Amino acid sequence: MGFIEIGYIYKSHGYKGNVLAKITEPNPDLFHSIDAIFLDISTPPVPFFCERFTIQKKDQALIHFEDINSEEEAKSLIGKKLLLPDEVYHKAEIDGPKRFKGWQLKLDDGSELGKIEDIEETGASAFAILFFDDDELFIPIHDDFIVKEDIANKTLIMKLPDGILNIND
Repeated sequence: MGFIEIGYIYKSHGYKGNVLAKITEPNPDLFHSIDAIFLDISTPPVPFFCERFTIQKKDQALIHFEDINSEEEAKSLIGKKLLLPDEVYHKAEIDGPKRFKGWQLKLDDGSELGKIEDIEETGASAFAILFFDDDELFIPIHDDFIVKEDIANKTLIMKLPDGILNIND
């Protein structure tokens, strides 16, 4: 089973076992449906069940794990990576193309277009927004164009219709 790092614990918070975590996952909506997070305490990583997981800022969360009830126990977790199994990560992602925000976009010929900066949804259509050669590109995200979702490397590989990259020329 593979794991994807979604953040790390950087400090304890209060005296009841809460911790603060830096979230590196670009999609904080992912956390609304997660019951357990794995920590890199040993090999394999150990599951910790969340009693509370609150996003405080875009990249910070307050977490209270089941059975961690003191400041000392919380401090023992500082520096530990927050991990999700690949299959849980994929199932827990929000539905639709928003999950690709922050991913790299590559073409099926191996050329790299760049990082997906945002996703714009308009009705039934969705577009990946990225910058390439000083131009803002809107690439349609459609199942027919997606060749592969490389979850471990956060890379979306697509085969685009001829001429779509030259549409503004």
